[in-house]
Amino acid sequence: MHLSNQNFTAQITLDDIYNVNSADNVTKYDKILDPMGIKEHYKILRIAITYRGETQLIGLICRFLTYESCAVLRDNDLVILSQNYLLSLDLQKGEIAAVQKLDIFESTFNIYPYKEDFIIYGELDIARVDKNFNMLWNVGGADIFVTRDGTLPFEMNGNGITARDWLGNVYNIGFDGECKLYKSLIEL
Repeated sequence: MHLSNQNFTAQITLDDIYNVNSADNVTKYDKILDPMGIKEHYKILRIAITYRGETQLIGLICRFLTYESCAVLRDNDLVILSQNYLLSLDLQKGEIAAVQKLDIFESTFNIYPYKEDFIIYGELDIARVDKNFNMLWNVGGADIFVTRDGTLPFEMNGNGITARDWLGNVYNIGFDGECKLYKSLIEL
């Protein structure tokens, strides 16, 4: 994942071989951050931050189902979704500025910017969180928000969000959190 703005560039990849307990790691990080105190079943997110021509390499200990859309770059911070946690990484200092556990099911897939807020797409929840990581709303479906027929399970456009669940149900969710349309495609 590659993100950039007028001041920062962030290159985010998964480091599959780094072991926190080993002195023989190939990758040498400038900093290893463990804001959630994860002791097992972790992943290392490799974050290369370039600021004013200098690159700092940070290893972030966290949990992920996917990491391709796990972050949003704001002015001076990188907002990272790690399961049911939101983290803010101060890019100038290379330190965690905020950690917030969200009241949603742990299995989350992606985070998207929406105005100054964030939309979180998870396995059982779709939520909107404000810029200070306060939950504004949360919508669940009849089943998990994944599809078995190859159609996109989550789409955002100017009018809102269209989500599809495993049973074939379609949900149109406004950015105010109101589920405007519910349509069942499969008769049970």
